Amino acid sequence: MNRQFAGSPSWRGSMLQMALLAWLLVGLAACQRIPLHDATSTIFLRFELPLESDVQVNVDNINFAQHPEYEQKVYGRTPSNVRVCFYDPDTHRLVHEEILPVEGDFVSVPAGTYDLIAYGMGAQSTLVSDSETRAGTLAHTSTTGSRMVITNRASTGQTETVSSDIIYEPDHLFVGRLAALEVPLRDALEETHVVSVSLTSLVETWTFEVRYVNGAEKIAKAEVFITGQAEGKYLWDARHNSQPVAISFLTDVDLQRGNLFSVFNTFGRIPQTLSKALLNVQVTTDTGGRFQWVFDVTNQFDNPDNAFNEIIVEVPVDIPDSSSSSGGGFDPKVDDWNVEIEEVYL
Repeated sequence: MNRQFAGSPSWRGSMLQMALLAWLLVGLAACQRIPLHDATSTIFLRFELPLESDVQVNVDNINFAQHPEYEQKVYGRTPSNVRVCFYDPDTHRLVHEEILPVEGDFVSVPAGTYDLIAYGMGAQSTLVSDSETRAGTLAHTSTTGSRMVITNRASTGQTETVSSDIIYEPDHLFVGRLAALEVPLRDALEETHVVSVSLTSLVETWTFEVRYVNGAEKIAKAEVFITGQAEGKYLWDARHNSQPVAISFLTDVDLQRGNLFSVFNTFGRIPQTLSKALLNVQVTTDTGGRFQWVFDVTNQFDNPDNAFNEIIVEVPVDIPDSSSSSGGGFDPKVDDWNVEIEEVYL
């Protein structure tokens, strides 16, 4: 009987082969490739934010050093991330979405043709909802829970009433769109295609000014409401929704110039003949008196020559003594308009 003993050459060769095989298996397992950041398609989306070039107002009239909050209203904030929604071009339904950094990144969407909506995330008051369909994706803000009712009794005896829910002022939402974006199959030998998406604001920026205020030093607080504004805007085609609302914002008192001035954002005025843009200025004096004025500024919103989006009131406004006020309510001091703010229980 032929036996192999430890130490024999044949036995040592078998052990060596087994050791080599084990070493190779361990080595292969240790070298397994784990993709931490891999380009899963041949498309790289790059986002362009032209913040400085998209300004609608005359910045020479704004003192950013004295009012730094206006700078954010004019230029907006750089988004924290960008949400990208891919829609089927035939059904217009959402089929894929990605959250990408502002500087852009590869997209891991399957190959195909898509309509794309991209928008910046991190806005403070502007919300996006109903993104399941391309045309239904809507930017909007929340309601304040109040409604403003403005009535006017004309000389003919007829009464005109404008009732508007009050919403919070929107901040900038930067949106980009691409139609029929082709995402090809990934080919290891093919170069990556960089696709630029320009993000521009869906929100309009305006300035407001009452130029001749007598007794401005008596004002402790001034608030402005504007009716006839859009409740929201659709991202794909930037059309307004059909519900007119009012927005409100505080305005500053410039004692040196004797005026009221502010910067405000809006989704735009509802382009309807019956939807007037009525500007209601409500003032509280330093002794507790409260007064209001109403102006029709529809033509200023609709004027195509209003290149800098300016709402200017040149009717002189006199701030009365507090003894002229009726106490708890507001006293209208211009024309026959009367304004009431009603609480809406949600």
